[in-house]
Amino acid sequence: LTDVPVPEFKLLNVNVDVAIVRYKPSITSGKAGWTLKGNQLVVLNETVDEYHMKWFQILFQGEKRWISEAVVSIAGTEDDREPMTMKTEENMGNTYEPILDPVMQPDEPVLRRDSHKEVG
Repeated sequence: LTDVPVPEFKLLNVNVDVAIVRYKPSITSGKAGWTLKGNQLVVLNETVDEYHMKWFQILFQGEKRWISEAVVSIAGTEDDREPMTMKTEENMGNTYEPILDPVMQPDEPVLRRDSHKEVG
């Protein structure tokens, strides 16, 4: 048997309930779809936009698309962890996921983990 080199690749874990996948590496780019928490994605390429946000190119439904660093973590790293629990007088310990987009958009719903209903 001959040893065949195994290509190195980077895996991403989706860390939010629903993460937007975009056509281009920009918060203003159109939405190609979404992926769910727990899904793993293989990185094809990386870039940084004009706002210094990192974007990862992934294969999504057979096409090259982009996902923001704000909604994923690199598998097996220290950043690969659960979202924080934000405690206020109103939510006292409920865990909330980050907004769907990495930058708040007024028309974007926010998902609450405890109810999985849209709020806001």
